[in-house]
Amino acid sequence: MRQQNLSQRPQQRQGFTMTQQLQQSIQMLQLTNQELTSFLNDASNNNPFLDVKLPAWYQNSLDGLVSADNNSWIEAQADRDQSLDNYLLDQINLTMRDAPLRDWVIALVFQLDENGILPLSLSDIQRELAISKVQAMDALTLLQQLDPSGIGAQSLSQAMDLQIQRDPRAPKLAAVLMQDEPDLLKNQDLQLLADRHHSSTAQISEALHYLQRLSPAPGAFFNQPRTEVLLIPDIAIHLVADHPVVEILKVNQPELKFNESYFNRLQTSPNKDTDLDSYLKTQRQQYDWLTASLDQRQQTLLAVGQVLADKQLAFFTQDDHPIAPLLMREVAWQLHKSESTISRTIRLKALQTDFGIFPLRDFFTRRSFFETHSDQEIQTRLLKLIAQEDPKSPYSDSELTAILVKENMPISRRTVAKYRLQLKIPAARHRTLK
Repeated sequence: MRQQNLSQRPQQRQGFTMTQQLQQSIQMLQLTNQELTSFLNDASNNNPFLDVKLPAWYQNSLDGLVSADNNSWIEAQADRDQSLDNYLLDQINLTMRDAPLRDWVIALVFQLDENGILPLSLSDIQRELAISKVQAMDALTLLQQLDPSGIGAQSLSQAMDLQIQRDPRAPKLAAVLMQDEPDLLKNQDLQLLADRHHSSTAQISEALHYLQRLSPAPGAFFNQPRTEVLLIPDIAIHLVADHPVVEILKVNQPELKFNESYFNRLQTSPNKDTDLDSYLKTQRQQYDWLTASLDQRQQTLLAVGQVLADKQLAFFTQDDHPIAPLLMREVAWQLHKSESTISRTIRLKALQTDFGIFPLRDFFTRRSFFETHSDQEIQTRLLKLIAQEDPKSPYSDSELTAILVKENMPISRRTVAKYRLQLKIPAARHRTLK
């Protein structure tokens, strides 16, 4: 056990608030065994009282992947496999009440391009949604208040403007340069810019450096290639006397321990002062929070496993292993939890059976928008629409999207294009009968 020099320790924060603890506990549900092991292993490097027993499968090459006191890492890992649409829809579902304005914002989400830019003017929004100018402005404003900053902008430059507006630390000159210097990327003569804006070259340099860090494509992160994740099963379901029994596979999970002897030695030290006492409390609180979060994660996984054993009984007992239709909302209702909690719980998790290992998500009916219509239903409707189209003027992807949205099948244009390619249907220009 490393017993670091406490006299040289950095000043510790005085613990998390209850709200932060709750948020991080919820976020930890999303971590795979791989990510969780890396997180706890690094936590032990920053807390001298923590020991982590690593599971046998753990790869040493993952060491140092994350920082235990970098909370954004958890969020970044949690969002790696999430689409831009779903990320925005989760926020809308959690923050906006069910009302027409909410529906308009959702409709705009499905019009965003792959960079998170909205290629519609205000008049386009009015016409597409059949709403007034004020209503269109309200919907657009709410969309642009979502995370990541800059989403819903109507141009790349506006995306950067929105990021500046949302950042209280942005240099005052940043917005001015964006507005008044259309050739800013070409013209970076510091002295000339300083003279124009009655400021110093240092202030101009600071503003330019800040602008270079902004993203003109706030949704691009969600289009990055996903890294492969090793599926290590968290739970197992085995048949005992033809009855499915659920268990947590603790052998695959990291085990967290607290070095009580070292802690007690410092606790009873005659040289203990106020700073040391505060430090010890903080480290103990971190351990308590981590163990509570780990226990909550296990209990939630176990509860979901129990529901699957019940709802998917045929899968575990019949030779052909059929999967029954099952929605996340059904499991959420039975466990008195939110759908988002169930989604986090099954994210990249796996189940071990007597006949193989299966991703937990495979046991749920795949749905497109808040599970209103299945992927299969939408693809079938696409086939019918294209079969019935005018061969001299076939539907474009945008027109197909508009039809599906009107039929209460909210979907984005890029998803329509994806489904069309999966169905091996050429683009409209190649379907035109000449």
